[in-house]
Amino acid sequence: ELKNALIEKVSQSDPGLEGFAQSEMVKMEKQLQAIRDKVFRSLKSKHEQALISIDQVKNKLFPNNGLQERSLNLFALSSGGKVTERIEQLHGFIDPFDADLIVIRE
Repeated sequence: ELKNALIEKVSQSDPGLEGFAQSEMVKMEKQLQAIRDKVFRSLKSKHEQALISIDQVKNKLFPNNGLQERSLNLFALSSGGKVTERIEQLHGFIDPFDADLIVIRE
């Protein structure tokens, strides 16, 4: 609507400039499309990076699409061979009747 109104104003003031006004409108439309394309590519890139990060976290928490405790050995979680201390620590966190997943951070 704005484009048509502007072309109409230009043609009313000087009919010879109508072609110039139309060609300038085409240039503006191309520039707006270029801006849209850049914003779209930028957003797509950000979303792809977020999805990659989510996949990396998921793969660490669920290796081979299973639960972590099914694929990791307890010795891998025990630094310096302190398996007994690690078992006692885990025992304090785990409730066998709770269905929720537990994330333990060091």
